[in-house]
Amino acid sequence: MIDLLNFLTKNIVSNPEAVAIEEQDSTTFDGHSSKVYIISVDESDTGIVIGKGGQTIKAIRNLVKVKAVNLGTYVDVRLKEKS
Repeated sequence: MIDLLNFLTKNIVSNPEAVAIEEQDSTTFDGHSSKVYIISVDESDTGIVIGKGGQTIKAIRNLVKVKAVNLGTYVDVRLKEKS
């Protein structure tokens, strides 16, 4: 799953070396185990990853969730906010 996220993210940003993906274990509201993937990108690429109206990040989430369904798992994809 991390490979898919790396591929999708690194191919749309202008600074692919700054892309980092963190994986965390989580539990859904009904007790199933799941994974949370947190994407970190360069501050200048944040807008590109979010896209107009959030379309790009939604598309990334949908692609990852389709793969997760095929594997029988639950996932969530988040974009790390820089402070």
